[in-house]
Amino acid sequence: VLEVLKDVPGEFVSDVATRNVEQLVQSASVILFVIDFQTRNAMRRLEAIDGIEGICAEGMALRLRTHPTSERLLPAPVMSWTTDPLAVDGVFQALILWCREQRGAPSLPSRLGAWRQFKAFPPGTVRATVRVREVEGAAITSDVDLLDEAGEVVAKLEGCVCTISPSLDRAFHPEAAAQQTVAPTA
Repeated sequence: VLEVLKDVPGEFVSDVATRNVEQLVQSASVILFVIDFQTRNAMRRLEAIDGIEGICAEGMALRLRTHPTSERLLPAPVMSWTTDPLAVDGVFQALILWCREQRGAPSLPSRLGAWRQFKAFPPGTVRATVRVREVEGAAITSDVDLLDEAGEVVAKLEGCVCTISPSLDRAFHPEAAAQQTVAPTA
């Protein structure tokens, strides 16, 4: 069990260490589209997730990429971020993967309790620990800590509620939605 999740009960899925992000995405059947503003191309990948360290019913641990400036996302002039949107999006991407792996369907964030940022995001990556607090019907409530390499808290997202829905498969799989046939009405 990872040190950063020492307070989370349960065991991690044993094969997570041997699976990379793309394999987890394929097994979870989740595809997100990221737009590269430099090339204006949509890319099918989880841009913000650098690696998944563990996943279990109680949460997950992973590394999220950070990007200190806007140069990859917005046209010039380049500006520095106070809150790194790539890391924040990575939290939501992680929750989609957790919901798909553990609950069988993707999710979208529906409510945020509190965002607390304690210092600037470091360049490179942060470690994210997701602790699932409550599962009530289609609503999953979790808390997420974002930590630097020294294990110090960069930011916390508390009371993040995601709503799970199998209908989101169409949003994450445009090809599947296009292949669905509509029955004629009488």
